[in-house]
Amino acid sequence: MAAHLTVPTDNPFFQTLIEGSDFGILVLDAAGRIRTWNAWLAERTALPEAEAVGKTLPEALPGTPDITRATCAQVLDTGRPRILSPVLHKVLIPFTRPSLQVGRFYPVPGGDGRSAGLVVFLQDITPTLEYERYVEDEFAAERRRAEAALRAGEENFHRSLDESPLGVRIVSEEGETIYANRAILDIYGYATVGELQASSAQDRYTPAGYAAFRERREKRRRGEETPPEYEIEIVRKDGEVRHLQVFRKEILWDGVPRYQVLYNDITERKRAEAALRLSEERYRAFVKQSSEAICLFEIAHAPIAITLPPDEQIDLLYAQAVIGECNQKFADSHGYGAPEEMLGFRIGQIFPRLAQENVAYLRHFIESGHQLANVETKELSRDGTVKHFLNSLIGHVEEGRLLRVWGAKQDITRIKQAEEEIRLLNEELEQRVRERTAELEAANRELEAFTYSVSHDLRAPLRAIDGYTRMLTEDYGGRLDDEGRRICGVIRDSTRDMGRLIDDLLSFSRVGRAELRRREVDMTALAQAAFFELTAPAERVRIDFRVAPLPPAQGDPTLLRRVWVNLIGNAVKFSGRRERALIEVGVAPDATGRERRGGRPDEAAGGEPDGKMPAADRQGWVYFVRDNGAGFDMAYGGKLFGVFQRLHGAREFEGTGVGLAIVQRIIHRHGGRIWAEGEVGRGATFYFTLPD
Repeated sequence: MAAHLTVPTDNPFFQTLIEGSDFGILVLDAAGRIRTWNAWLAERTALPEAEAVGKTLPEALPGTPDITRATCAQVLDTGRPRILSPVLHKVLIPFTRPSLQVGRFYPVPGGDGRSAGLVVFLQDITPTLEYERYVEDEFAAERRRAEAALRAGEENFHRSLDESPLGVRIVSEEGETIYANRAILDIYGYATVGELQASSAQDRYTPAGYAAFRERREKRRRGEETPPEYEIEIVRKDGEVRHLQVFRKEILWDGVPRYQVLYNDITERKRAEAALRLSEERYRAFVKQSSEAICLFEIAHAPIAITLPPDEQIDLLYAQAVIGECNQKFADSHGYGAPEEMLGFRIGQIFPRLAQENVAYLRHFIESGHQLANVETKELSRDGTVKHFLNSLIGHVEEGRLLRVWGAKQDITRIKQAEEEIRLLNEELEQRVRERTAELEAANRELEAFTYSVSHDLRAPLRAIDGYTRMLTEDYGGRLDDEGRRICGVIRDSTRDMGRLIDDLLSFSRVGRAELRRREVDMTALAQAAFFELTAPAERVRIDFRVAPLPPAQGDPTLLRRVWVNLIGNAVKFSGRRERALIEVGVAPDATGRERRGGRPDEAAGGEPDGKMPAADRQGWVYFVRDNGAGFDMAYGGKLFGVFQRLHGAREFEGTGVGLAIVQRIIHRHGGRIWAEGEVGRGATFYFTLPD
């Protein structure tokens, strides 16, 4: 399993540091592919980061030397950092202009002990090396030329001074110019030595530079020693200020003691140093103004060897790590008014050692290669309260030693408190649900007992009424007139209706409790069987019953049979007054004529106010039963599926008013929906869905 790259390149703080760096930073994953390519590299390679990311070094920059690729592979394989010195005279990355670079290769440890990638730091030291080499070469050449001049004569010595790229002056003890080479004239912007001699020292210096010159001159007049090497600020003839490095030594010139003064123009170096200071000031301003709490732990006394066991490193961190810098946000998070109040705090004052989770956090930091991001910690505030933070640590390691540790954190105390409150509320809610569930179960048990009791208690007097009425008709029918016999018939019909109502109520109750036994159901066969069960042969003559091939459904066959019996039975009943009844069973088509799945008309009776179907409904077939019977007024369609809700009189159409309520409960238990459309005198259509 590949190790996960843990370099926090997506952290805004570190992203800012990377992009604003005055050196090159690139990050490679374990496969050798570029993850980060900062602006410094993009400028010097003419390769934007967007084109570099995802490529290997050879793919991004084909001119990359073999030693670079070999070093990357070695660091990934061994997990040990490498530094490539420019002494090898190798160009590590093919910049747009020749350069010598110091390359530092650091592995990024993964969670499985393998390297998850590596970070490469590149520093262009060409100017420094060139300057050092230049100075060394020039001084060596100068010594050689001086020796040659001593041997060959003063003429050759003068020639060597004239040809020197360094500015050279020969001056008297009073500072008068006796000799000046071409380079010094170029530095000051003068055309001739006479023009240089005619200028005053005050004109050639800045005010501060002139004051320093006078001080050195007065010391020499008093016989006091002055440093042989120093820096000065001069003003060229054109007014430009330049910075020079000066080397002064006593020589014999034409047999007379003089001073040879060498000038090296270091203006560009000074500008670079100023830019570096500005960059550091911007960095400190960023840290100061950051919305994140940031601090720097310095390792006092001596750096910590990262090869030591984790426990020993933890001991040294608690003994030597102190806050050397932090911003206001960090001070605020710990209850202090100013960052200065926390300077010198030991790491144990932030991560108390008595808290085992803090020790575990530092051990995780060490074992993760001294880099750790977004880990929850508990830390002490000034008032002794414990606060929760989302903490990140990055160690600065050089040559196997931990020099300092950067820390960034976010206060999540309120979030943790809110989570705890939510947890307590959830526990309370769960307890209430358990209590309510127990109450409902008890109520259901009581309801079931009541249902059966009512059924038994009601059936007994009904059987008695029906029995006595039958006996009355059979034994005393001859004594009763037509009205009496009619009344006895009405009584017996009423008892049978009451019996059917009791049966329907029991069925309605049982449907909600019965266990579903799902399997594939042949819906075509069920619909056909229901029709033949409900109609006599003579009645079928007047009914045009049409059933299209229906897709099978997943459900309880017994309950789904009851759905078809009720819906088709209603169609037969309400179309009974038609001379020619039409009953259709099928799958609802969409606007294109194709069979549709899920959905229904927005105004369908029994649906939701907005007409939208639940997601589950859209996944099943839409079955329908349509008739050309009595129909119903859609304004009262919402009552169709209620218990004892009738849109037609009992004398007009017999029924208990429970059948459709039973159908709805069965469909809902299967996860589907049921609705209806109708028009008075023009029939009705009942739709229902069953999820796949």
